[in-house]
Amino acid sequence: MVSARPFAITFPGQGIKKPGLLSPYRQLKSTLIKDELDVVSDVMGPEFTETLLESEKVAEEGWIKKTSNAQPAVLATSYIINQIMKKQFNVDLVSHPGAKYILGHSLGEYSAHLVNGSFSFPLALRLVSERATIMEQLVQQRGSKFSMKAVLFDATRFDELVEEFAEQGILANVNASNQLVISGEESEIIEIINANKSKIKRALPLYVNVPFHSKILDGVEPKLREFLTERMDTESFTGQLPVVSNLTGLPSKGEESLSNTLAANSKPVQWVKSMQFLASDGVADVINVGPGSVVSGLNSRYNVKNHNLETLQQMETLANYLEKKCGSEENS
Repeated sequence: MVSARPFAITFPGQGIKKPGLLSPYRQLKSTLIKDELDVVSDVMGPEFTETLLESEKVAEEGWIKKTSNAQPAVLATSYIINQIMKKQFNVDLVSHPGAKYILGHSLGEYSAHLVNGSFSFPLALRLVSERATIMEQLVQQRGSKFSMKAVLFDATRFDELVEEFAEQGILANVNASNQLVISGEESEIIEIINANKSKIKRALPLYVNVPFHSKILDGVEPKLREFLTERMDTESFTGQLPVVSNLTGLPSKGEESLSNTLAANSKPVQWVKSMQFLASDGVADVINVGPGSVVSGLNSRYNVKNHNLETLQQMETLANYLEKKCGSEENS
């Protein structure tokens, strides 16, 4: 008997700047996704929900740029897309026989835990809202100017630059063999970029108001752990699929998986290791669930079949593909 074609499920982080994330599904607000939107309204307020549903032309662009709006907005949209896939196309990705791993880029790891059944939807919304608020407070307390930059370079420089940026404590994302993201105080970032000019092709500014995955955010982990232990039994933390961790690039389950997620708030996202692990373990397809194209753009650089899951048309296409390629243990 041939096993079902294995796939992994991925979720995007906060690097999505377009407003009106749920506007493509506005016609479903009173029917298919009413229950989910009611939860968002209960936790975040009706105005938050309505802003998510507004058309991109109407929605205020500055709203999504605020971390405390963006994090629950991206998580809610990712979850609702997964729910539409379940309800309208009868595909439960996590329970599918082809599903092997689940993961997310930065904030996306929280969406992964939610879809994996580890958090309830209300708790996940409250958790990422708390995460964002803590981050904003830590930045405000420091009072310094911060910066994040995507650094592009020749792949032959990868090991050298990873080591250099890690030693300097500014390595934020290891995205690809030719792209790293660095994060920290602006003066420090400028100095290190200038010192490595001969090794770097370009350093592109990322317009964020928090220096994600930097040592400045060391205080996030203990506060989030306290937040969670007051609301759930973290020792019995579980989920359906192994979660490939941002912290290690390797799969984990249970309390270890949660600890990795919390620790990763001030540590680099090991996306290269994560994708290399998936390839080494025979994962043939990666399904990118959520708004925007950032994570799918990263994943397109790897030797996997890359599927975006954002529009209704993409959902229908994927449902047909999974039925043909991964539909049962008899298919390959």
